[in-house]
Amino acid sequence: MLRIDEIFREQVQFEFICCYPVGWSKLKRAVIHPCVHDYSGFLKKLAALNWTVGLAPLHPTPFNEAKSDSKFRDYTAAGITGIYADLPPYRHTVRPGINGWLAGNHPAEWVERISEALMDKKREEKLAAAREQARRINSPERAAAAWRGLYEKLKSKVSANDILSI
Repeated sequence: MLRIDEIFREQVQFEFICCYPVGWSKLKRAVIHPCVHDYSGFLKKLAALNWTVGLAPLHPTPFNEAKSDSKFRDYTAAGITGIYADLPPYRHTVRPGINGWLAGNHPAEWVERISEALMDKKREEKLAAAREQARRINSPERAAAAWRGLYEKLKSKVSANDILSI
């Protein structure tokens, strides 16, 4: 972030919601927003901020690799194109250069992707592609089918006696 601050000078402002990375206070233009614990309120706040690009970095750990692509859904719902960690949660969702960007675990790669995203004149097209994909993947019908499949799978593995004892 310090490198982006250096490259783009007064053209960029960093904003954080409830998460303050190490060294954030060294940034020339940083805004801290308080946590919003209500999810609907959080999405409204995020959309109201009108961010140009959202970042979703993750360290490559087993815990982070098992997460979902929630930031893709959050940013897309809020009208924000994102740059996401090049880890399993985002690899199946983000199509680099089409509906967002992926960046590896090296700071120079993040600087490159952030610079690319900030200068991209087709960011709106990427957001439209992300929204279409999010609508398709997260449709109520698809979510219901996934829950139904999980229920049937669990039901076949659990006997009626097991359910009664729970």
